[in-house]
Formats: sequence, C-alpha cells, structure tokens
Amino acid sequence: MKKFTTVLFLIIISLIGTSMTSFSLGIWMLKSSDSTFYYAVIGFLTIFPQILFSPFIGSLIDRFDKKKIIIIGQIVAALGSFVMIILYHLDLLKIEYILLITFLGSVANGFVSKAFYVSTASLVKKEDIGRAKGIESTAYALTTITVPIVAPLIYTIIDLSGVFLIDVISFLVSILGLLCLNFNIKKVDKEQVSYKKDVRVVLQFLKSRKGLQQLIIFYAWISLVLGGLGILTTPMILGFSNETGLGIAMTFAGVGGALGGIIMSIYKNVKLPIKNVVLLLHLLGFILMLFIIIPINIISVGILLFSFAFITAIMMVNDHIFWQNIVPYEIQGRVFGYKDLVIKIWTPISYLIMSIIIDNLAKLIVKNVPINRNYYPGSDRTFSILVIFSFIGFIILVVSYFIKYKKKFADLDVLFAEKRNHD
Repeated sequence: MKKFTTVLFLIIISLIGTSMTSFSLGIWMLKSSDSTFYYAVIGFLTIFPQILFSPFIGSLIDRFDKKKIIIIGQIVAALGSFVMIILYHLDLLKIEYILLITFLGSVANGFVSKAFYVSTASLVKKEDIGRAKGIESTAYALTTITVPIVAPLIYTIIDLSGVFLIDVISFLVSILGLLCLNFNIKKVDKEQVSYKKDVRVVLQFLKSRKGLQQLIIFYAWISLVLGGLGILTTPMILGFSNETGLGIAMTFAGVGGALGGIIMSIYKNVKLPIKNVVLLLHLLGFILMLFIIIPINIISVGILLFSFAFITAIMMVNDHIFWQNIVPYEIQGRVFGYKDLVIKIWTPISYLIMSIIIDNLAKLIVKNVPINRNYYPGSDRTFSILVIFSFIGFIILVVSYFIKYKKKFADLDVLFAEKRNHD
C-alpha cells in the first residue's frame, strides 16, 4: 500500500500543475476573447481524445512496462507546458496552438491515468483494492478543492507564464520521483499489437460472463443522462450568484467527494458492489429531484452538490472494486480501454445535447411558464437547468428501481464473490 500511495502522490503533484494550467488558460482565453466557444472546446479536448483513444492506450498498456508508460506520458505532457511557456514569452501563443497541445496532453494523460489504474492490482493486495481506490478518490477530490482556490491567486500574482512554469516543475518532481522509486509491476508477454485480436479478446471475456454487456450498456446510458449535468452546474449557479458563490458551492462538492473517498478507504468489506451501485443511483436520482423542490440559494445548492459528490465517490469506488476483481490482470488494459470508450464517449456528447436542450427550454419557459422569482431566483436558464436536473433524477430513480430486480445484475455480484474467494 505504501508504494501505491507514493505513486499516487507523485501523479497528484503533476495533476495539480496540469489542472492549474487548464484553469488559468480558461481565464486567459475568456479575457482575450468575447466568445466562450474556445473555452468550451478546451474542456471538450481535455477529455475526448483520451476517451477516443482508450482502446489503443489499453492495448499498449497490457503489452509494455506500465511504469515506463507513466513516466513517458508525464514527459510528453510536460513538454507541452514547456512549449506554451516559450510561445507565451515570444507572444506567439494562439488558440490553435493551445488546442493542439491540449489534445496531445489529453492523450498523454490518458496513458498515465490508465497505466496507473491497471497497476493498482500489482501495487496492492486484492483485499486492499477498495481501500486504495478510496484513497485515490479522496486525492482527486482534494485536487478539485485546491485548484479553483490557488490557480486564480497564482495567475494574478505571477501571470500565465508562471503557471506554466509551476506545471513543468510539478511534472519534473513527479518524473524524478517515479524514476527514483523502486517498484515492480507485473510483467506480461510482449505479444504483437493486433486490434482485431484485442476486440475478440474483449468480446470473448464479456460474453463469457453473463450480465457484463448489459452492465456496460446501462453505464453508457448513465453516462449520457448524467454526463451533461457537470457542464450545466456552473451556468446554473452563476445565473443566481457570482464567482464567489460558485467557488463556495464547488468547495461543498469537493469536500463531499473527499469524504466519500475517505469512507471507502476505511471500509474494506464490499460484498455486493453492483447492488451498491444501483442503490446509490436511487439516492442520486432523489437528490437531483430535490433541485426543483427546495428553495435555491448557495447553501442549499452546496449541500445538494456535497451529497451528489459524496454518493458518486462511493459509487465509483464500488464499481472500480468490481472490475478490478473480475478482469484478469493480463487483459485489464484492453478491457478497460474498450469499456471506457463505450461508456465515457457519451459524456462529451451529453455536453452538446444538454446545451441545446437548455437553450431551447429556456425560450419555451419564458413564453409559457410563470416563475416565482422568490423561490427560483436567477435567470430563465437557471430555472431550465433545475427542471432538467429534476427530470433526469426522476428518470434515474425509475430505471434504477427496475434494474434492481434484474437477475443478470444480481448474478454479477455472485461472480464477484466467486472471483474474490477463488483468488
């Protein structure tokens, strides 16, 4: 466990630097242009490339030294920040360069995150995977709390070039630490890369375990309906508050995610991970429905976001425990790569769908729905987002209720118990 936490700590150091750069670039772009389009594109390019290339990334991870992959990924991402320092000082930093570097950085970070994810099975005992994932979830949540507070201060004091420099330094610290750290990750045979064979291997594994394909389809649906909510949170809050209120609300969310991770790092006896996920989805649906019921202010929204992030963290750790126990180590990279492609690709698609729905729904509400501004302060768009949150919450509540009684999903917990007891 000590080696796992050390590697995680080193990766988190570089992640904080990268997140500060992304945050500061967003501020710089919004100040440099009247349009928010490129700001949204940066968010899109931060996640979409690593999702799109996840099967390719997973294939290579299964065949090569994962420690080297983590280090090389860090080096490539660091070079991107170093190039931006040079371009900024030469007054040549343009939108197209930022988008290209963001794209490449996303792919590099995809290698790092996926290699570390798969390496968990080598760095900790199987019975400690839940604890390890809880610690990891807490670390990531603390990053989301820290960056929005620290990044604007550093950006104001030392300008964008200083933020880039801190990013490069954070990568150097992480890379040097990983090079000095003596840890071995299980090796596998270096077979020739064949994507057709990889697809067959993944499909054969999924078909051999009843219910896995249905579980992935269900998760893809969840990704579609929930994925867009993240991008709607900021405009919802800014519709009735300001940047300070947004910071307070997002801090609530970060604390909730951290607390959920801490609890899962302590709790070791996960026996029914899929049942837990479905039951937690019940709670998420109920919390989302409350957005249209309770009076809206920063504290009430903050509490709801805290609850949402708390439950999501516990749910995600249960899911990680399930997959890392049932998938053989030697094919985890490929299985997780294709799984992530099928599931997570719907999140950026949901961004686009939700933005279109909200714009049209706001116009419809203005014409047809009288709004009590004392109960629902803010813009028509804010009210539209509250309606969407609650409607999605109702849908999730109903669907997860019926899923709970599906035998194939219950059988997955039986499979989990068999794999865990066998190993």
